[in-house]
Amino acid sequence: MPEKILFVDDSRNVLETYQRQFRKGFDIETALGPEWGLEKLGTDGPFSVVVSDFRMPNIDGVDFLNRVKTQMPDASRILITGYADVPTAMKAVNDGAVFRFLSKPCPHELLLETIEAGLEQNRMLRVERDVLERTLKSCLKSLIEVFSLSNPEAFGRTSRIQRHLRAMARPMGLEYTWVLETASMLSQIGAVTMSEDILRKKYGGEPLTTQEEQLLDQYPQIGADLLERIPRMEDIGKIIRFQEKRFDGTGPPTDVSCVGRSIPIESRMLKIVLDFDTLEVSGMDRVGAFTVMQEREGWYDPVSLDALKQTFEKEKTYTVMELSLEALTSDMILADGVRDDKGQIIVTKGQKLTDGLLMHLMHVAHQNSIEEPIKVIVPIVET
Repeated sequence: MPEKILFVDDSRNVLETYQRQFRKGFDIETALGPEWGLEKLGTDGPFSVVVSDFRMPNIDGVDFLNRVKTQMPDASRILITGYADVPTAMKAVNDGAVFRFLSKPCPHELLLETIEAGLEQNRMLRVERDVLERTLKSCLKSLIEVFSLSNPEAFGRTSRIQRHLRAMARPMGLEYTWVLETASMLSQIGAVTMSEDILRKKYGGEPLTTQEEQLLDQYPQIGADLLERIPRMEDIGKIIRFQEKRFDGTGPPTDVSCVGRSIPIESRMLKIVLDFDTLEVSGMDRVGAFTVMQEREGWYDPVSLDALKQTFEKEKTYTVMELSLEALTSDMILADGVRDDKGQIIVTKGQKLTDGLLMHLMHVAHQNSIEEPIKVIVPIVET
């Protein structure tokens, strides 16, 4: 990622001085005042370092850098103050809003040294975050794989949900971020409290009692409550809390202020993917499932729904094959559920096979017979 620096001051002359001093050594942007600075965060960021004057109209430097901290927590924030503002600047440092503060007049060499220290701090924070995210992601994948073996009705959906979301992100111009991937992996975490009978009826398209419907309405809130207690998972929890919220504001939870585009985009995408998956598992083909969803007025974000439609073109790159258990390999996708000799589902339709799942199937096959051949989706290799 390119390391960019943003200088914010209400004096055009000061900004021109920064341009002359630093443009040869750094990739810099300038903003005339805090309002323009906040706009620059959205249009030209992310920034590794943000340097701000203290005394500016409407929004002072401490308030501005506090907002930077909220929008770009990894950015190193440097405050330049007059002598009278030193106590305020020291409080900002102690509160964590500012990485360093410098007093006016600030020698060029000192500012250069401080910017380089800010860049180094930003690198360290990004490396730490990357390591934490990769470690957490690896742990979550293992956890979900274990859950999918113990509760295939609920967690067997995870790999299907991930594939749909990844495909939808492209036509929407979105990156398949760590946040979106993690939300898809944990979208069913609240279902651990649901009985398998209720889940089987839900995904099989069978009618549910009023009490069963009420229980199902609660599972996103249960999952959100669990996750929001974990550091760094608060945003994931919010996404899952609203994953069953309809675009028109109806549906759980009963939060009247969350409607339309105020619903997190990841929640809007999850709502579409979850409903689409439920219709598919109940026996509908993709075109039929999409037609039903189009007729549900007010339920879905139109942009996200159109993105789902565009993913159908990718189907042409796959074919369905029937193979023996020994012929299966990782990364194949199950086109139908795998059952044991009693007709009990071991692994649900739509899951991507992993080494762990293959080992589990081999273990089950040694104890009980498995229905073969097994129907899988395999990528077509063009020659």
